[in-house]
Amino acid sequence: MPLSGVFYAVNALPGSLQPVARLLPTTRVFAAGRTVLAGHALPWGQLAWAVAGTLVVAAVAVLWLRQSLAVFRARGFISRHV
Repeated sequence: MPLSGVFYAVNALPGSLQPVARLLPTTRVFAAGRTVLAGHALPWGQLAWAVAGTLVVAAVAVLWLRQSLAVFRARGFISRHV
């Protein structure tokens, strides 16, 4: 959460962390929330980027989990029936 800009604007972060913060889906959600609280229309583009980023992160997590599980099974750390 510290990089998502929930407590402060992303521009307040050090320059090297700003690109990382802008890649996080939660940054876009919090920015959309601030826009709505300021009395403006809901920025659907921000939410679309957040959903797309969330889907990408979820897909990468599933692939990583499947790969890790295959390695653990191959090394005998877990069995198929555990």
